[in-house]
Amino acid sequence: MGICYIVGAGDCAETICPQPGDLLIAADGGADHLLRMGLTPDLLLGDLDSLVGTRPSCPLLQYPAEKDDTDMALSVEEGIARGYRTFLLFGVLGGGRLDHTLAAVSLLPGYAARGLDVTLIGGGQRVRALAAGQTCVFSPHLRGYLSLFAASGDACGVSAQSLKYSLENATLKAHSSLGVSNEFLQGQAARVSVEQGSLLLVWQEEWKEKEEA
Repeated sequence: MGICYIVGAGDCAETICPQPGDLLIAADGGADHLLRMGLTPDLLLGDLDSLVGTRPSCPLLQYPAEKDDTDMALSVEEGIARGYRTFLLFGVLGGGRLDHTLAAVSLLPGYAARGLDVTLIGGGQRVRALAAGQTCVFSPHLRGYLSLFAASGDACGVSAQSLKYSLENATLKAHSSLGVSNEFLQGQAARVSVEQGSLLLVWQEEWKEKEEA
């Protein structure tokens, strides 16, 4: 199964390049971004309250304005119903709607607990969650900062390897900033895991130039 790309109405300056087998969903006003990029979504989903431009010529799954979930959350569930397990979400980090950003971040631990790989992308940063027993391995070409937060109560058995500040079987307390601003080490593949509880991972999408052999 491919990747489900979902684009919301917030700031979106990233390049999106879906491949055959991927699913591209415009969450309401995200359609404006896709049309600007010359992309037609496979599905437009939402209550259409943030769509500014022309509605794209694709299937529409419309919801009422008064509903219990955000358009982004409903788009993820639609992707799950279609069999997708890996999601890249754009247009949720920034754009003036802090409430929508917080809503998207708050859902990440639940997605991780369901075995889904869901990443928020925007403003040169990425955000994802790890549930108990899960591990994330980063590319050795990453540089910049990586921050870890306990997402739901204390996170126990936290290990962070090949980073400037290593952790081994540590506990990150809830409501603590201890895990802020760790750093990737050049040429090393960082590895983060948690045994109990869940973690939020926030890192910069900044790459060092690859050295030619």
